[in-house]
Amino acid sequence: MRIIYLKKMLKNEKGGASVLVVVFLLVLIILSLTALMTSVSNEKLTDKTKVWISDYYVLDKIANMTYIKIIEDGPEAYVNRTENGIQYIDYIAYDADIKDKWVEVTLQVDNKKVTVLKWMEVQKPFVIDDSITYFDGKFED
Repeated sequence: MRIIYLKKMLKNEKGGASVLVVVFLLVLIILSLTALMTSVSNEKLTDKTKVWISDYYVLDKIANMTYIKIIEDGPEAYVNRTENGIQYIDYIAYDADIKDKWVEVTLQVDNKKVTVLKWMEVQKPFVIDDSITYFDGKFED
């Protein structure tokens, strides 16, 4: 008896195609929304990358201009640190328009010969405050 009922139910094709079309459309909508969200986040990342690269080259230009000035004026005038008889020049290149980024440069001076030891872009460390106050002992009215 159950087998006959099951066969009748499977042969009944009323509305079967509509259900398949609805499921197919839902799948298409989900895939298109996923593609759209991926495209938008890729565009945002590209914009940030452009800004990061632009900032780096502005800071690098400032560091290069400072380096050239040090070479032209004579490095002895800019020495700000001596360790074990070796003279060093440390300086930071920054721009007021670029927040939380700078270029750190360390030069070694040896008989008017200047060697670059460090030329590095630095970004302010990201700090997250994950402290949670559950109850401070006071009830609010």
